[in-house]
Amino acid sequence: MSKKHTISAAILLLISFWFSDLLAAQYFPDDLNMPAREKRAFVSGYPKVFKSMKETPLWLLAKDRKKISYRLIQSQRNKEHWSRQWVILRLDRSAKMSWVLTIKQTKRSRSDQNSKVNRKRRLSKEEVKEFQELFAQLQFWELPSVGALEHEEGWLDFPSIWILEAVENGRYHLVQRIVPTSTHWVPDRQYQRMKEEEGYPDIDRATSEEVNRRLVAVGEFLVNLSGLELELH
Repeated sequence: MSKKHTISAAILLLISFWFSDLLAAQYFPDDLNMPAREKRAFVSGYPKVFKSMKETPLWLLAKDRKKISYRLIQSQRNKEHWSRQWVILRLDRSAKMSWVLTIKQTKRSRSDQNSKVNRKRRLSKEEVKEFQELFAQLQFWELPSVGALEHEEGWLDFPSIWILEAVENGRYHLVQRIVPTSTHWVPDRQYQRMKEEEGYPDIDRATSEEVNRRLVAVGEFLVNLSGLELELH
């Protein structure tokens, strides 16, 4: 091979590596159906956490119709230390039809001292059945990606963030809900303008709270299976 061809081949190889890294770094698809305010967090914020926890994009698995995978991301802020704890629980069906729960936990603080958990657990048929029943009750595939603005903007209550992704039958969907520790809400014209301008779904409060309850039920079931001891509210 000539020197010219060698250089060309090296350049193509570098480009392929760069493109594959770029794709791998895109943890969420471009067509996330959510307001700009929320979408920014998924594009610029959450991938940093995912990368530190050595997670891979779930949405790319939808290219294979046989893949079935669920990933729960739960985050709770510590009121005293202003740190945030992250838990990732991923449930995958293997080629042999067995179900495996991957358990990851990390605590991020100002001192940047992280304590981590990373282990796996195989589920029984009964546990898989119970999870599937809770997931069906959630009506996940019909839900908008974000909830009512009244809940999604409740950051001052040190809320618990719940994100659930799923891949089934060649489709991918993501749902995020913020569950404040307080349900106090005072209507405000500024929030109403934000709701209209940024495209928050028009969901009544009772419906939003019921979805939150069902999502937390799915999450708490997986947390109980993980064996982690967490303060979820």
